[in-house]
Amino acid sequence: MNDYLDAVQSLMGVTREGRSLDAALKPGASPLAKQICYGVLRHHEVLDYDLERLLRKPLRKKDLDVRTLLLIGLYGLAHLRQPDHAIVNLAVETTRHLKKDWASGLVNGVLRQQIRSQKTVGATADIPMLPNWLAHQINSDWPDDSIEITSAFSEAPPMTLRVNTCRTTREKMLSALRQADISCHPGSLSNDCIYLDVPHSVADIPGFSEGLLSVQDEGAQMAAPLLQVSATTSVLDACAAPGGKTGQLAEKMGLLGVGRLTAVDVSPSRIDMIKDNLTRLQMSAELIVCDLAEPSKLTSDAFDRILLDAPCSAVGVIRRHPDIKMLRRPTDIAKLANTQHTLLASVWRLLRDGGLLLYTTCSILHAENDEVVGRFIEQHTEASVISIDASWGIATEYGRQLLPTTSAHDGFYYSLIARSKRP
Repeated sequence: MNDYLDAVQSLMGVTREGRSLDAALKPGASPLAKQICYGVLRHHEVLDYDLERLLRKPLRKKDLDVRTLLLIGLYGLAHLRQPDHAIVNLAVETTRHLKKDWASGLVNGVLRQQIRSQKTVGATADIPMLPNWLAHQINSDWPDDSIEITSAFSEAPPMTLRVNTCRTTREKMLSALRQADISCHPGSLSNDCIYLDVPHSVADIPGFSEGLLSVQDEGAQMAAPLLQVSATTSVLDACAAPGGKTGQLAEKMGLLGVGRLTAVDVSPSRIDMIKDNLTRLQMSAELIVCDLAEPSKLTSDAFDRILLDAPCSAVGVIRRHPDIKMLRRPTDIAKLANTQHTLLASVWRLLRDGGLLLYTTCSILHAENDEVVGRFIEQHTEASVISIDASWGIATEYGRQLLPTTSAHDGFYYSLIARSKRP
């Protein structure tokens, strides 16, 4: 197996075909190939700058595969624990697999030139780690935090677990993990959260297959507690796939007793993902395939609580999905904001008087968060924002924002909206 070849082909699925990295990764790709793909995308701007500096003349558009291979080589020299000569040799060998033998000398020369320059990747300039439009927007929205946000995006994220407290405790799972020689520590925001000091395959994590643990960012774990479910609560999890928050809600409601949990998604295959997740947790929910823009299958229902985890730019989780930097365009944000507003207005009709709706995104852009909620509140006199009294995050006009961190949670936005009686 040639890990570099697999990485080239997967990365070109992102850059040339516009696919997500999850979709573009070759089936059976090795851990090294995956590491290379994520690393090249996380550091793409710096690597690209260095490549331009090293090339004597631009590569042709039809040689995107060679350019991608060079980026992989530069990433390897800077970040992989492999001998320099091994990285160069493997990259040169890969040109032949690409059927571009002519490029072997180019690849060899560029990478050896980088070695001679002591691999000072991006050291000669202050290279932004994000596309210009996104760097500008983050700096505009979060001028005091933009440097820390950008730094977080270039780091590999920690592996974070959520304890199924319906069936066990965090203390017991911390002990079980340590007995299995898995170094870990508790989270500071969520009482159900555990961080692994080094990522592990879920197959090696005790209790995972039995449903005692799930993989979920600590920031995402704040959703279920904010909904304030009770023993008889009816809850709608809108846009529910892949089911992480659905599972957490089921765990909380399982602790409390009876209740009704309904999870909705527009895609049958994504509903299957939710089902698989709940089966592993030994939990259940009503699963419905439905387009929330026209919720005809739900019009006869009303819910005490609604969680709307709205589709968004996912800017807050770039370090987990670095392909976002390549795939998002500035024009996407306004389109997404309109979709978010449409969904919010649609599911609002399904909320009972006195009920609560939690609007959340994994974005850190005001246009997808406070501005969407503010526009909704202006149009609905029966809607009022409930202040989220918490020690975590940053209070905004209509909610609370978690910004990405280098060693803990990703970026998430939460706004809690109450419904008064209909006029």
